[in-house]
Amino acid sequence: MHTGRSIHPVQGAIIQTERDSSSRKACVALSLIMTFGASGLPSFAHAETVSRYDAPNNYSAQIYGMPDLDQKRLASTWHDNRNSGRMYCGPTSAANVLNYFVHEGFEGVDSPSTDFEPIPEDSLTVLEELLEAYKVRVGDSFIATLADEMDTGAFNWSTYNSMTSIQRARMSLPTAQEDYSAGTSYLNLITGLEDRLPGDFAVQSKGGKECTDDSTYTITPRRIFNELHAGHIVILNIGRYISNYPFPYSTRNSGHYVVVTGISRDQDTGGNDVYQLWYNDPAASEDNDWTTQSGFHSERTTLQRTRVETSLTCERTRWEMLNKANYFLDGMIVVEPGAL
Repeated sequence: MHTGRSIHPVQGAIIQTERDSSSRKACVALSLIMTFGASGLPSFAHAETVSRYDAPNNYSAQIYGMPDLDQKRLASTWHDNRNSGRMYCGPTSAANVLNYFVHEGFEGVDSPSTDFEPIPEDSLTVLEELLEAYKVRVGDSFIATLADEMDTGAFNWSTYNSMTSIQRARMSLPTAQEDYSAGTSYLNLITGLEDRLPGDFAVQSKGGKECTDDSTYTITPRRIFNELHAGHIVILNIGRYISNYPFPYSTRNSGHYVVVTGISRDQDTGGNDVYQLWYNDPAASEDNDWTTQSGFHSERTTLQRTRVETSLTCERTRWEMLNKANYFLDGMIVVEPGAL
């Protein structure tokens, strides 16, 4: 049994909650049978946000029940022009958030009600194997549809230039450089979410990768905590900054979207502050199998406040993820739920 203090996403009231974690496999199988029409009603998994605030240097928030879909699939699953989903972190993060809201019981959210979490594969029955394959197809279709709606670029210009003319022709790829904006822009991700959420939801961008020391652009652990504590959902945009040797500054060469599932600040035995972040990473498949859905899990990293020089004239504060080499928090997209 899990007991925690839950923050109601609307009223902010602290309530006691309990979760029974027994017989996960039986519950999932029952949910799948219901989804297939035994009762005609979808089955919703219970989820919660557990939050505490003891002092400015001692707080934590955790989200339970956030899906963790994989973004990558073999070309046999998707057409070659989707590049196996390598750039689909934005649509996949959005799919996780939308499916989470459906399971929380919010009406009017445009997402499949399928419970995408896989059953442990040690002893699946034939029926369970069929249901698992069906769930993967539903999830893949949902992600691909969101990628199209969000105008997600599957390739960057350098990847296009590395292809042979036969590869380009087979995928019917455009030839102009301006058609290659890899990944999903903030604006397209926000618009895509808004189009599938009820009108009383709010979606907004906060922070950014721009070269400025304006404190409103710096995403800090406390800012993330404030959002989770208020019952909001956070999609983080993290940037990879690499050395530009022999110059003394770093260059941002890629970005990635992940969904936050937890944040904390406390102290070690020496009294030093320790900041930790938990997140669902669409690219971090546990089994590295691009044909199936891997088990749901959250990554964890320690955060460190760092000054990053990104040009000869610009240096600004960023928070570094110590478990992902050269990755820093750039910005976040915050989803504020409407009435439940």
